[in-house]
Amino acid sequence: MEKIIYFGDPDTTWRQYGLEQYPIQIDGEDTSYKAIFRHNELVSVLGSDYYLFPNEEALKIADMAADLAGLKSFSLSAPGLKTEGHVIFNSEETRMRAIYTLGKIHRVDGEEVSVGVNVFNAIDGTSSFGCGLFTYRYICDNGVIMGKESILSVRRIHTKGLAKIIEDMKAKMVLVMEEGISLLDRYRLMGQEKVTEKLVDRILKSRLPQRVLPYYIKEEEAKLPDLTHWHLYNDITEAIWHNPKTGMHTKTYHFNTLHKIMPVQVRRI
Repeated sequence: MEKIIYFGDPDTTWRQYGLEQYPIQIDGEDTSYKAIFRHNELVSVLGSDYYLFPNEEALKIADMAADLAGLKSFSLSAPGLKTEGHVIFNSEETRMRAIYTLGKIHRVDGEEVSVGVNVFNAIDGTSSFGCGLFTYRYICDNGVIMGKESILSVRRIHTKGLAKIIEDMKAKMVLVMEEGISLLDRYRLMGQEKVTEKLVDRILKSRLPQRVLPYYIKEEEAKLPDLTHWHLYNDITEAIWHNPKTGMHTKTYHFNTLHKIMPVQVRRI
């Protein structure tokens, strides 16, 4: 016997952003799922307990919290992604990352590097609302996204009030920046560590695609040049960031994969 799927009455809380949520019913009975639509197009089918938080609302909070934390918007380009000033979107504009830094340039092994915060959110269930570390190397214009912490209190935004949510985000940003400053010390140590055959073997056997690996570690019977972890790390992260064929999710996955092999000691906040 065929079952008939219905949409129940929509939740129009975020209709000003073109978002509506419809409970999914089968033969008139409620299920544990709902459908999220934006401008009448299906975004995703998720569990009914998923809390939809618009990217526009997340960005407003991030901008205000960054200002309170003394951070500045950081505009950049990201091949394969859509950028609007300091905000990066995936091609469907369902996920976002907003970038902020102290506006100060640091030096690592003679190169200019900025440390900052990336605030993330999604309306398709791929992430919650939160923030993590971001570093930017100027010589090749490449960014690195790492670490994350969710801001769970957005579920109570209507009861706790906007001011409390902004304060929560500001506090997280400050913690992330403190970790970012210590990360610079780790980067400097990487500039003193020599690459070994063992490290190369781990990279070659990892889930990192061949296209992001430098030629000098892929060649058969290649002799390793006298290079440091910092050099190799930057060559790989540059290839990840500048790959125009990968989106936000894939770039982030590749960064996470690399950091499991070459730990930068970013603790969970």
